[in-house]
Amino acid sequence: MLCTGRIEQARLKRMLPVTISKMQLSDQKHAYALVQEVFTKQIAPDFSADGNKEFLSAAQRMIFQQTEEHLILLANSGQQIVGILDLRSDGHICPFFVKNSAQGKGIGRKLFNQATKGFNSLSVNSSLIAVKAYEKLGFTTVSEVQTRNGITYLPMVKD
Repeated sequence: MLCTGRIEQARLKRMLPVTISKMQLSDQKHAYALVQEVFTKQIAPDFSADGNKEFLSAAQRMIFQQTEEHLILLANSGQQIVGILDLRSDGHICPFFVKNSAQGKGIGRKLFNQATKGFNSLSVNSSLIAVKAYEKLGFTTVSEVQTRNGITYLPMVKD
């Protein structure tokens, strides 16, 4: 029991103090910059050139042409956006990114828990590098790896 307490204390020390809020118009430019940064460093190498262009174009549309179908939440640490999660009204997660330097600090889980309250079923087309993170959140795969428009992904669900 003592060991478990130490592990929990260590985990809490790693967490950054963050606030979760709905994205505002004034946040769009910085939110998209975060998506570009994380995508370019972690995911883009697994996609074709067309896939990179397609993904960034779709992310740009979601962020700058917000519709009522999308709830976009941001994790802020101080004045800096360190995470973004876009959840469609049908429970599908679109972009979900945490700044590279802030990963492993509980920010993604906090964003996820806040965004998905009240949803019984969720889905995501996970990049291959993010599969383990989604599994930690309770997602399971529903089919084989797929590629569409140069974007490679693994369909996953959480019921």
